[in-house]
Amino acid sequence: MVSAAKPKLMEAAQIRCIPRLEMGVPAILITAFFCGILMYTAVAIYKEKGSPAGIFFCVPVFILSGFEHSIADMFYFFCARMFSAEVFLFLAIVIVGNSVGGMFIPALRKLAEEKKV
Repeated sequence: MVSAAKPKLMEAAQIRCIPRLEMGVPAILITAFFCGILMYTAVAIYKEKGSPAGIFFCVPVFILSGFEHSIADMFYFFCARMFSAEVFLFLAIVIVGNSVGGMFIPALRKLAEEKKV
């Protein structure tokens, strides 16, 4: 509905999406991984400190860095009306990278706790 209501948005989304499909798998994984770390950090700071400071810091860093966020990418590809196996594969790789990035800091914490014991 958004792309139908705002055709220029669809064009802008296509311009944004096409270069993403040209990225190699390592670049997709790395940018998605760091996005996952940032999103985890934002949520962890909010949960642990009750402060939105992490959100106000991490979200702009993720946006300005051009990191890949699976939900944001899904929105852009949908707005661009780009549906293909290539898009599906790209999104699957981003989901894996976001997930691994989101689990990275908790895994490090757990390892550190285990070494203390």
